[in-house]
Amino acid sequence: MNKSYLNQRIESKDGFTVIESIAALFILSILISISIPNFMKVIYRAKQSEASLSFSNFIKASKIFYSEFGILPRNARDLGNYIPIKACCVKCSPSQNNKSCNKNDAFSIRKSTAESWNTPSGNYSIKMFNRYNELFFIAKPTKNFKGYGVTACYNGLSGISQIIESENHNNLTIPNCKSEISKIDKFSKPQKGEKFLLK
Repeated sequence: MNKSYLNQRIESKDGFTVIESIAALFILSILISISIPNFMKVIYRAKQSEASLSFSNFIKASKIFYSEFGILPRNARDLGNYIPIKACCVKCSPSQNNKSCNKNDAFSIRKSTAESWNTPSGNYSIKMFNRYNELFFIAKPTKNFKGYGVTACYNGLSGISQIIESENHNNLTIPNCKSEISKIDKFSKPQKGEKFLLK
């Protein structure tokens, strides 16, 4: 009966040679070096959902605020009338990051007039601002977190909203929620807007 080389080596009492062991470790190290970067991308994507889910809730609250008052929300207090908003710091310094936020408990900013804050995890710095009847939200990764950013917008006149998850560390795309869609292109998707570098 013909047995394979591997089966013969396993059944023998001699064990594996040094060369065979080194070859096995070499192959294992190659597999690990390939899998670690992919594993980190999965972790960054999972943490990115914190900002995306927050922006989804912010847009829902913005729609309610706009339908009730006829203007876009200006700060956390305007959004806080409809959803709970928590932060680890308000108007944070650049040195604030996920390590400093883990030491402090998150607190509610429902009554705060803040336009920027860090998420409870400290992974993202959130900023909201209005421009030409569009409300924008930007989530930049904080100093020690090397994840991906998220941007979102809401147009009160058209009701268009968009959330864009970045696919790299270096830039974010500003979403386009303009209501200026021509009659010919009324079924086309909104175009992505300008890009800017994260610093």
